[in-house]
Amino acid sequence: MIDAIDVARYLIRLGSDPDAPKDSVFVGIDRLHKLLYFAQGWSLALLGRPIFHQSIVATSNGPRVSDLPADPSATPGNTLDFGPSEQRFLRMVWEEYIRFTPERIKTMFQTERSWIVARQNLPNESCEPVISLESLSIDFSERTKLFAQHGWPNPREVWEADEMIDRGESFSAKDVFGDIAHDG
Repeated sequence: MIDAIDVARYLIRLGSDPDAPKDSVFVGIDRLHKLLYFAQGWSLALLGRPIFHQSIVATSNGPRVSDLPADPSATPGNTLDFGPSEQRFLRMVWEEYIRFTPERIKTMFQTERSWIVARQNLPNESCEPVISLESLSIDFSERTKLFAQHGWPNPREVWEADEMIDRGESFSAKDVFGDIAHDG
């Protein structure tokens, strides 16, 4: 399993464009923790496994990944211990969530069920309970059900189709989207 610091470094790299610094996106530590939360949740829902092994705690200001240094890019080591599939997955998470301002992402956590459940009935604000992988998995798996209710493509099916393309396998659009165009 990948270390959260490697995932964090990769996300920071996605925001950096040395050829076009004006197009670079600064990823502060608070935003980074939230992106890691989303990566872990979607990994559980789409890949069926955590993307990194560290736990996530529910602080009063949102999720925090345990043992993540304040500046992951300044820590020793600069290797990617994961393959193209994980990189593509992390780019997908990046592209979905980086469009939100840090303030908007922060307000999103006020409705995150796994964060709310972890923080309920706490004696004080300084408590930082762990958000369980089971709770994250349920939250993000239920989001895929919402896609179906709205008639949108299921993220898991889209992800699996993308993986099939990478392996050189062929499939039809019906394999991915079912028979949604059929009126009966």
